[in-house]
Amino acid sequence: MNAINLVNVSKSFGALKVLKGINLNVKSGEIVSIIGPSGSGKSTLLRSIIKLEEIDEGIIEIKEKTIVNIKQGKKEKVEKDVLNNSLKSIGMVFQNFNLFPHKTVMENIMEAPRVVKKMPREKAEKNCQELLSMVGLLDKKHSYPCELSGGQKQRVAIARALAMNPDVLLFDEPTSALDPELVREVLQVISKLAKESGKTMIIVTHEIAFALEVSNRMVFMDKGEILEDSTPEKMKNTVNTRIKGFFEFIFYNCES
Repeated sequence: MNAINLVNVSKSFGALKVLKGINLNVKSGEIVSIIGPSGSGKSTLLRSIIKLEEIDEGIIEIKEKTIVNIKQGKKEKVEKDVLNNSLKSIGMVFQNFNLFPHKTVMENIMEAPRVVKKMPREKAEKNCQELLSMVGLLDKKHSYPCELSGGQKQRVAIARALAMNPDVLLFDEPTSALDPELVREVLQVISKLAKESGKTMIIVTHEIAFALEVSNRMVFMDKGEILEDSTPEKMKNTVNTRIKGFFEFIFYNCES
């Protein structure tokens, strides 16, 4: 089964066309990394999947249920229950954490299960503590976001996304707001999830070595288009001159 299917997805901000007829499918359980230069449309693509951005044209399907269908500017109606249930099956981790500053770590993680799923407090607390143990932050459960490092905040954000037990996890450049020494701790958590959780994951990242290691597939985007969609091995040995130049630049700067 396809967890995510995008057909001819286009999106513009004014005169700037940021997505140009994107076609992409992600099977259940796949780990897909989306890479490419800044401004290529990667984050907009993720935000479109979860309807934080409204597309101009195309079809978006989640678990083979259509949640958006726009052809020639005409939008097909989608049943509210289908839309809500589909979106509940997706969790998203943002680059800037998006934690509630006035709530503790536990309160941040428990908020959605309690409000959306009406989960009993005792069950929500138990689930929260299990997730915090998994990301190595059980000792911070009563802390506020202002008391945490950037890496700790992002690990809390990952636990919060997992609290709703989503089938699909979207990561929007999860390490871009972190100091270099904090990146590793977040990548270790994501790597563990990729290996052990069985969840479908789409990761927008500039951490190319990490993407090569953790992904089943890699997608390279540039100027709103997909230039290549292949295995990590094929991507690493691509004949596409644009992608080769990108890799050479990235790895040269990593070694410098």
